Amino acid sequence: MWARGRLALVRPRTLNSANVRDASRKFESTLLRSWGRVLGYCPFHSSTLQFSRYSNFEEFHKKVLSGSSSTRPYAIIHDPSFVHSASDAQHTKGTEDLLFEMFTVDDPELTSVGKFLAALRQTGLRKTDPRLAGLMQNLRKFHQESKREGGSPETQKLTREQFKDAIAANLVLISRAFRHHFIIPDFSDFTKYIEDFYWKCKSNSEGKLADYIPQLARTNPEHWGVSVCTIDGQRFSIGDVNIPFTLQSTSKPLTYGIALDQLTQEVVHQYVGQEPSGRNFNELVLDHNKKPHNPMINAGAIIICSLLKTLVHPEMTLAEKFDFTMDYFKRLAGGEYLGFNNAVFLSEREAADRNYALGFYMREHKCYPEKTVLKECMDFYFQVTEFS
Repeated sequence: MWARGRLALVRPRTLNSANVRDASRKFESTLLRSWGRVLGYCPFHSSTLQFSRYSNFEEFHKKVLSGSSSTRPYAIIHDPSFVHSASDAQHTKGTEDLLFEMFTVDDPELTSVGKFLAALRQTGLRKTDPRLAGLMQNLRKFHQESKREGGSPETQKLTREQFKDAIAANLVLISRAFRHHFIIPDFSDFTKYIEDFYWKCKSNSEGKLADYIPQLARTNPEHWGVSVCTIDGQRFSIGDVNIPFTLQSTSKPLTYGIALDQLTQEVVHQYVGQEPSGRNFNELVLDHNKKPHNPMINAGAIIICSLLKTLVHPEMTLAEKFDFTMDYFKRLAGGEYLGFNNAVFLSEREAADRNYALGFYMREHKCYPEKTVLKECMDFYFQVTEFS
């Protein structure tokens, strides 16, 4: 459905499939000379696709872009050595000029930052992406140096040298984006399916609001949003995605991940198992070792919070541990907005009889690390579920 297509190196007057095809044909000869080896190169294959295997550039181009060669470009997270290798820097030589020429408007010596960022967004990269911090900082610097009144860094036009300086820190990431070398190469096509799913589901009003926490029952049932983030950091959102909502049980894999990172797997699984329970998520039950079955049920998540509270930086105060955890969540969210809903926290704490029963039941069976204060542990568990 989103297999490799033609290269999306487009002069984006309007970003549509016709422009992609026209621009791809226009730049074919330049692209092949600049990136021919990159397109055929894969660091996880023993051989490299060489021009010598084909009679001419056209045959090479057809083989690579049709996907009929045996090599495949990998995602950034899959092959970090390729992303940061010296040879990769050599392959991207001349990329700055190609990118600059794609976004010139009336003056061939000036390129449009707005069109460049819009095209980058089509690949799934947003200007708030922390990996593009260098680019955005450089754009702000050039805008300040221009001393123009009005406008913004995103609406300015840059000279060739300014543009090269602006993208230098993030050149490999940007060039991979425009070469469609992310895990979802044609991201704009992919998002059309997400939009279709969104609108088809929007009219579905079945089900009911969660009421196990009284405050959750007051949520507006008309709110509906969808966000996608791939392993390469390609993002897309549609709907009511700027309305904060509490994480609730989706915080469990995050606290588990923090515990693994801070304490190691060996330590964490001394206290919690890693098998399915086959029971309800909040049932009063332990495994045959008298441990919670896994970190994704309430009992296991409470134990994980006790580990974070008691074993990770035990010298921290309650306030410092809250800030430490919230900062960790923010970094996991790429520096995006993260809040805390105190009303839902208070509401959950007042209606948490089952979770308190689990807490005392596990204390009876000595499930917690030494020096655990149960009341503080339970409050901490409620707090992390109310990050929003």
